[in-house]
Amino acid sequence: MILDPRESQALVKRACESRDIPTLAPVLGQARRLLGDNRASARQIADALRRDQVLSAKILRLANSSHYAFSAPVTDVRRALQFVGDDTLRTLLLGTGAFADAPPRLDRFDVRGFWKHSLATALLAENLARRAGFAEAETHFTCGLLHDIGKLALYRSAPEVVDEVVRFAFYEHVSFLEAEQKIGLPGHTLVGERIAAAWGLPAVIRRTLRYHHRSPQSFRDFDDVSRRCLLTTVVANRAVNRSEIGFSGNPKREDHDPLDLDALAVTVDELRELAREAALQVEGIESELRPFSMAA
Repeated sequence: MILDPRESQALVKRACESRDIPTLAPVLGQARRLLGDNRASARQIADALRRDQVLSAKILRLANSSHYAFSAPVTDVRRALQFVGDDTLRTLLLGTGAFADAPPRLDRFDVRGFWKHSLATALLAENLARRAGFAEAETHFTCGLLHDIGKLALYRSAPEVVDEVVRFAFYEHVSFLEAEQKIGLPGHTLVGERIAAAWGLPAVIRRTLRYHHRSPQSFRDFDDVSRRCLLTTVVANRAVNRSEIGFSGNPKREDHDPLDLDALAVTVDELRELAREAALQVEGIESELRPFSMAA
């Protein structure tokens, strides 16, 4: 499958205009139940929501809208929920759909595995930021969580095309991004950035979505927060891929840049151990989600 330029442009346009990207049914079920439980704390609700890239992006979109008009960008779901009322949150959850809990038998894009990959990247990026003494570790979590949301938007818009991208990537043993470009797509990085821009998400998130497959060392003109978030996301994403946590659609295992590891004061062995810790955290969260379903 090779897309002609018009097909590619139309697909990217549909993906970038996505407003109804679904999430996993258990994630949505848990969030809805907690919001309806008077015993649930605000922290519990926030923690449930920030584990999911779609719900996090929608809440941050709302918090950064002109309706709230904050003087500083909001990059963390916990802070966003301090200003978003329960009724608004309920409407947002009711307006969010869910993917089937298990992918179709012939579908190569594993939605549940993708969620695990994104969450593990977020947890590891946040951990790396704290270890390095970077401020606003929660922003690093958000950037890690949302870094591949462009893939999800493309999958929502044209699952058969993303299926072909995954098939090509694994057959040719190239990255997901390289496979996209081979079949005529500009890439999920561009789609992710455009969605983040259309949703009014802060610049630090938009930059990470666009450039998380490039070396952080080449962005000297970025502000410190953007460079550091890009750094932790790039390193975390590669470590999660190398540890085969979840599913990113990317069979290529990229080596870490020694300059990136030096900047984070972490060794390859330490990074491997931190990735294992993130994998265990994801397993614990996945286990917690098992009782929840759309029936909630």
